[in-house]
Amino acid sequence: MKRRWSRWLLLCMWLPWLGACGHKPPLFAPNQGQQGVQAPVNPQAEQQRLANVQRQLAQQRSKQRCLKERPSLVAQMASLRKAELQLARVKEETYVPLPAPDPWDETRESRFRQEDREADWQRHLQAQEAWQRREQNRRASWTANHQDRLLIAQERLDREAQALRSRRPELFTGPGSIEFNPEIAQRLRNC
Repeated sequence: MKRRWSRWLLLCMWLPWLGACGHKPPLFAPNQGQQGVQAPVNPQAEQQRLANVQRQLAQQRSKQRCLKERPSLVAQMASLRKAELQLARVKEETYVPLPAPDPWDETRESRFRQEDREADWQRHLQAQEAWQRREQNRRASWTANHQDRLLIAQERLDREAQALRSRRPELFTGPGSIEFNPEIAQRLRNC
């Protein structure tokens, strides 16, 4: 008897749960009530909703593009600044001449005989001429080398600016400028 009672109790406990899992009929039959019941569509609200969705999609695409391009753009911006500094350094270079021979010292030479003074004078003149020739050749070589370095640095700067300008022309303050528009540069760095 005790066993029957426990089975009965178990069945009573589970019966409501089993009934809750059963199939429930729909509130409306498939062809009843829903055919003519549609919310009225406001065309302006629908256009506004579509415009908002399109704007959000455009912002999302713009952000994804920015995140994708940011590393290479920031690297190109840094490379442009580096090329600008290199050109500035080359422009600041100045020629340093070789030290000239000691000037003729008349008081020291007055202690020597006339023949010795004349020989010293000739040696002094030859040293001056040799120094001037060396200095002239050295200056011409340095000037040509400096012009080459200036040309290379300027070409590199122009190349870097053109590459960046072809990707993002709005980044620069003007068509021939290499200065960045601060707002756009900040936006690119922090997209």
